[in-house]
Amino acid sequence: VGCGLRLSTRDNRLVRIESDWEAGTTEGLLCEQGRHAPMHEERERVKQPLIKKNGRHVPVTWDEALYVIGERFKPLLAQGDHGVAAIASTRLPIEALALFKHVFAQSDLVTSVEEGLPTARSSQLADELGPFEAKLEALKEADAVLTIGVDLGRSHQVAGFFVKRAQPIGTKLIVIDPHDNKLDPIADISIKPKPGADVEIIAALQAAARGETVADKKIVKAAQLIGAAKKLVIVYGKGLTASSDPKALKHLIEYARAVNAKVISVKGEANSLAAAQLGLDRPFALNGHQAVYAAIGDDYVTDRLLQRLEKAPFVVAQASYASKLTALADVVLPVEMWAEQAGHFVSLDGRVQQTAKVLTAPETVRSNVDALQAVAQQLGVDATNDWQAALHQRTPMVELA
Repeated sequence: VGCGLRLSTRDNRLVRIESDWEAGTTEGLLCEQGRHAPMHEERERVKQPLIKKNGRHVPVTWDEALYVIGERFKPLLAQGDHGVAAIASTRLPIEALALFKHVFAQSDLVTSVEEGLPTARSSQLADELGPFEAKLEALKEADAVLTIGVDLGRSHQVAGFFVKRAQPIGTKLIVIDPHDNKLDPIADISIKPKPGADVEIIAALQAAARGETVADKKIVKAAQLIGAAKKLVIVYGKGLTASSDPKALKHLIEYARAVNAKVISVKGEANSLAAAQLGLDRPFALNGHQAVYAAIGDDYVTDRLLQRLEKAPFVVAQASYASKLTALADVVLPVEMWAEQAGHFVSLDGRVQQTAKVLTAPETVRSNVDALQAVAQQLGVDATNDWQAALHQRTPMVELA
C-alpha cells in the first residue's frame, strides 16, 4: 500500500512503530503486518558469509565467499537452461532489484519470488491498453466498492480500512469470493461463486446490467447497486490474476469500462509493482539449471520454492536471517534487513517512495546493493545501473509518480 512509518529505536533496537500521518495517502492507518509483526521478529540473523564444506557451514570472509561464487558461476552464466537461474524477493529496494536483473542479464531465468502471480497479467494488459488502474485515493471517494479475488480484511488491510470508514456515509460493498472473506459480515452483498468461476460472474453482472434475465438474485441485486453508483471502484487481487482463465482480468476491465468504474489491484509485497516493471514476473521453472542465486533479503521462503531449489546442484543465498534456504545453500551472503537499509519502493498505486535506514547492521553485513555489486565485480559484470530508467522501460498498469 505504501504506508508511511515512524520508527523509534533504542540501543540500535526497534522499540516502536507508528504511522507517519504526513507520508503517503494512508492517513495514519497501518495494518497488523506493518505495525506489530516487525516487533516480534525472532529469526536468527546471518552475520557473516558462510560456505558449505563437507555438509556443514563454515564462516569465511566476503572475499572467500565471492571467490567460490565466481568459480561456480562464471562458466555457467551464458549457458541457458544449463546455467544460472536467479530469483529475488519483492521486499528488496528498487535499486537492488534493478541491479539484480542487470547482473544476471545473461541468464535465461531471472524472476521474483512472486513469479508474477499478482502482477503479470496486469502488466501484459498494460502493454496493450496503457495504464488502466486508479490511485488509492479513489477508494476514499467511492460510493460503491466491489472486491474480487482479494480479502481486504486479511491482506492490504489499509485499503479495507478505507472501505470500512466510508460505509457509515453510505458506501455500498459487494464482495465476490469463493472463500470466507473477512469483509463478508459488513458487505451489502456477498457472492460465493465456485472457485475459478470469475469470468462467469463478470458475464452475469454484464448481462444483468443490460437488463437480461439472470437467475441468481444476488447478481441482480449487485447489478442494481452498481447501476445506482456514481463512483464505483473495483478492487481485484491475486485470486483473479492467478485465475486459470487468462482472460478473466480483461473481462473485468471491459466490464469496469462499461459501468464507468475505476479499478485498483492490491498486488504483492512492498516492491511488487517495481518487480513487475522490471520484468521480474516469470514462473520460476528450473530446467537443468546448474546454479541458483537467491536474493531473498529479510523475506520468508515458501516450502514450494524450497522444493524447487533442492533440485539445483549449487545455491547461493543472499539473506538476512537463517532459514531452511540458508541451511540448503552452498554459499550464504549476509545482508541488511528492512530497517537497516535505505532505498526506494513503489506503492500499489504507483507512488515512488524513499525509505531511510534507522538501525545499523552488524559490521560484516552488507546492503543488498553492495552484495550484488561485489558479485558483479567477481563475475566481471559492469555494475553500472540506472534503476529509474529501468523502472520506466515498461508501460505501467498505473501511472508512476
